[in-house]
Amino acid sequence: MQVFLDGLNVHRDEWVIRTIGDLIQHVQDLPQLKNRFIESISVDGVELYDWEDNCSVDLPPTARIEIKTLTGAELLASTVQTAREYLPKLRAGAVTAAELFQEGRDGDALNLVRQLVEGLQWYSDFLGSVSVLLPHEQERVSERLTALNGVMEELVKSWEDSDHTLLADVLEYALSVELQENLHYVDM
Repeated sequence: MQVFLDGLNVHRDEWVIRTIGDLIQHVQDLPQLKNRFIESISVDGVELYDWEDNCSVDLPPTARIEIKTLTGAELLASTVQTAREYLPKLRAGAVTAAELFQEGRDGDALNLVRQLVEGLQWYSDFLGSVSVLLPHEQERVSERLTALNGVMEELVKSWEDSDHTLLADVLEYALSVELQENLHYVDM
């Protein structure tokens, strides 16, 4: 088995690597990984996703494993860029869902709302990470999360009440405005 970290061979003969979990455990102890984060892991050219959740997956003994890492600053910059690209899509999705409700296409709208909730969860997780990585941003992150959670509570209430008119209004006038505010925050 060959293991490369940012292009450099790091495999040591004394390592016993049978699973992805074994690999992660050995790599995390490397001094080269200090203050760095794993961006991707590929086995024989196939990128693995959710490697932490799949730690029991067996690795072939002849595998070529390539691990790419990022510094904290690079990771944050990449994630901020993703958020900058994603928030307008979430906002457009909220407006589209509202329009679908207004057109009486409740099934399509509800499917889109489910996707929006997943996206909003990702964004909330992003804000939590910003708060951890940039402690000086904790107050502003808290404000953004509080405002977003308030809108989410309105969405949940209108969803539970099956009030699709109110749900459309919350999506179009509250959530889309809040997402625009969050885009301004991310741009800062």
